[in-house]
Amino acid sequence: MGSKLKEKEVNLSAKRITALEKEISELKQALQNSEARFRLVATSISDAIYVAHITEDGSLAYNFISPNLKPITGYNTDRFAHNPDFWLTYTHPDDRHIIHEQLQTFCNGESNDVEFRWVHGNGRVVWLRNNGRVIQDKSNRLAIYGLISDVTERKKTEKALAEQTLLFENLLVVAQATTGHPNLEQTLSSILNITMMLIGINEKSRSSFFVFDENGVMAASLLSQGKHVFERKRRFIADVIDKGLVGWVVRHRQKALLFDTSEDDRWLRSAEDIDSAQSALAVPIMSG
Repeated sequence: MGSKLKEKEVNLSAKRITALEKEISELKQALQNSEARFRLVATSISDAIYVAHITEDGSLAYNFISPNLKPITGYNTDRFAHNPDFWLTYTHPDDRHIIHEQLQTFCNGESNDVEFRWVHGNGRVVWLRNNGRVIQDKSNRLAIYGLISDVTERKKTEKALAEQTLLFENLLVVAQATTGHPNLEQTLSSILNITMMLIGINEKSRSSFFVFDENGVMAASLLSQGKHVFERKRRFIADVIDKGLVGWVVRHRQKALLFDTSEDDRWLRSAEDIDSAQSALAVPIMSG
């Protein structure tokens, strides 16, 4: 009787072990399937996914990096996995503080989302976004689940929009400067001062306005330096219109940029020009 009970107990134990082994096997298979699905998703999107944890010395150790990080950054994933400082190496020098600050945020157990410039493997500078979410795992380690995206095109669009907005605002300021003045000279002077301020011309630089009628005859002029007495100023302006840069721009109806005025015959120097300009820009503004 006793031997039969023991035999039944052994059989039950064997069945429990078999069932437990089967359950473990199924769990392992489910985990493998889950990892396979995760890797499939990670490699099927344009962004790159990474999983990392904070080490004792406060650096990132990567558990997984999706292969599509290479087209985004220009470098193989093993460069990042084997070198914790690789992110800093090719981050634009002016943006490296962003990487330092994000890592510190991760170490504090906080999620973080940053954008920074990156020197791509092909030499171009691109904009990347690193969206990291911090989760504490079962062993109380800080795990980071991150998404790396190339946001260069969006940044270009934002920059273009900002430049258009700034241009519009500046044009409004210049337009407002043309109102509220009793005569043309005061109007030109106001526009000249505001234009110099908007484009950041320093005090040593000079600007001038020349207004011509439809026949190409000068109707008004304004020189910012204001150092010429009337007769000398009139002769100098006549020379500038006849032989100089202003006359060339009026005749050709196109802008002129002189990087070195000493090497261009279109740049004339007056007798009072002790410290002549080294570069010059002339732009025609046409109406009608």
